[in-house]
Amino acid sequence: MSALVYHSGALGDFITTIPALQYWKTHHKNERLVLLGKSSIGEFAKDIGLIDEVYEMSGTRFMPLFSDSFSSGANKFLSPFQTAILFAAQDSPIIRTIRQSTIQSLYWQPPFPAAKDKIHISDYHLSLFIDPQLLDPEAKSPHISLSAATMKESFTIIPGKCSPVALHPGSGSGKKNWLFERYLSLADAVRKKGMPVVWLFGPADDGFDLPSGDIVVSNKPLALCAALLSRCCAFIGNDSGMAHLAAGVGCRTVALFGPSDPMVWSPRGRDVRVIYKHKTCSPCHRSSAAPLSCDNGCLTDITVEEVLDDI
Repeated sequence: MSALVYHSGALGDFITTIPALQYWKTHHKNERLVLLGKSSIGEFAKDIGLIDEVYEMSGTRFMPLFSDSFSSGANKFLSPFQTAILFAAQDSPIIRTIRQSTIQSLYWQPPFPAAKDKIHISDYHLSLFIDPQLLDPEAKSPHISLSAATMKESFTIIPGKCSPVALHPGSGSGKKNWLFERYLSLADAVRKKGMPVVWLFGPADDGFDLPSGDIVVSNKPLALCAALLSRCCAFIGNDSGMAHLAAGVGCRTVALFGPSDPMVWSPRGRDVRVIYKHKTCSPCHRSSAAPLSCDNGCLTDITVEEVLDDI
């Protein structure tokens, strides 16, 4: 038997669904999970043993799933599935398509909780299947373990027993980013403590002028990034998918929050510290009441010294 999972979001959004999908797999051991989403995220999910098969959602063969009318093409693709798990907006055509198919069980929710709801995003996703209050904290965090091949590949980038501090100065939104100059100062302080530095960059990160001598990891597969993070002694970064990835592999994670509400969006893991300077206008991310102009004090008030204290 197979279950179709539809998720079109970014890395951090997907990682927050991992506890829910891990819960599903635990209670449906004979059911394969097939992801319709971004192939880069899907390949990562396969590497960690969460997803069995991946379909890139931009493929033309899946267009009938998003049509206004139910078609033979949609019926043919959906016929092998008994279950659908959809993270989709209420007006997404795929919900209507699934309801007209032969799929027996549909689990659906919008990708994000309502702005008024103060529920952690992972608990929100778990609520598709169970009351998260019934679960132990461990079950409400993502557990990311990499394949032996991916772990072996990580040693071609971070050699031997080297255990660096990972810095990720980017995110999906420039408004969430701590000042890059402070990342440079932090890197200097880390080196003075005798620890090497590795910089991590994704496809949304550009325009950073880096010092020579540090390890730079740019646009590598997500599973490889996860393997590298599992070998770092600490990760410092903004509210981003990479912070969720670091926390999920058990790396000591220091996440710098500004516009977003850490009560909802903070990474979960065994060693996570969130630094957050609450302001009268905080949080403003995904808020209709966000100010038109902002001095970004929620982030600029975070000092290098207090970040360094957590390494």
